[in-house]
This record gives sequence, C-alpha cells and structure tokens, in this order.
Amino acid sequence: KGKKTDGLNRKPYSPLSDEAKLDEYEQFDDYMEIIIQFGYVTLFASAYPLASSIMIIANLVEMRSDTFKLSFICRKPRSLRCDGLGMWGSLLSGLVTLSALTNCLIFGFTSGQLMEWLPSLYTIDESDHMRFSDNKGWLVIFIIFGVERAPLFT
Repeated sequence: KGKKTDGLNRKPYSPLSDEAKLDEYEQFDDYMEIIIQFGYVTLFASAYPLASSIMIIANLVEMRSDTFKLSFICRKPRSLRCDGLGMWGSLLSGLVTLSALTNCLIFGFTSGQLMEWLPSLYTIDESDHMRFSDNKGWLVIFIIFGVERAPLFT
C-alpha cells in the first residue's frame, strides 16, 4: 500500500521534482561580485571612506535577492566539503596587500602630511601646488612603500 493517487496513475506531487527542473546554481558570479566589491572598498578606502557604509546597504539588498534566487529561481547548491576558499582566498590576500599599498600611496600623494614630515622632498610652485623636488619622487615612493611594509618585518 503506497501513497494515494487520483486514479490516473500519476506519481504523487513532490516539491523536489519541481526543484529538479530549475537551473543549476552558479556560485562563480556571486563570489566574483563580492570580490569586486571588496576590492573597491579596500583599494580606495582612504579616497572614499563612506564606501564601506554604502556597501553594507548594498549587501543587505544582495542578500535578499540571493535568497529569492536560491529559493525560487535555482536549485539549491550541493554542499561540498573543501579545505578553504581556494583561488578566492589567494585573490583576497592579493587584494589586501595591494590595498595597503594603494591607500599608502593615496595618502602620500594627496595629503600634505608627508610634506610636513619631509619638507626637503617637496617644493611649492607659483600656483601654490605641492610638487616633488628634482628627482625626489622615487624617494617619496620608496619611503611610502617602506613605511607600509615595515610592520611586516618586525
């Protein structure tokens, strides 16, 4: 004695059969979207600090849309055991390193603070703009890079 049917020899209804007809979920696009967003926020944090707050709101909206997508549009993904983030972890690590350097360079080239600390490396032209002294630009970049990397060697 099995489940009752309506007499037409149909199989009983199962929500899993409906889900099996849906498209397979692709994680790559969602991961890439988050990585790009993380890159924008970290690479240019000193240029636009409000970006992280805006991204929190964007992520809340994204969570709702992903919930809808996983509930009604795509099949639920299979859970697979893995050791880590794989290539995404390497990409995030590279972005963090690059963002530290980028933010230090943005600070060094747009802030007057470095000019106050090392005035001999800069000159002020007739239009009151800060310029590097002759052949001192490479030294400023070296100092910024050294200051950014110094905590790694201590």
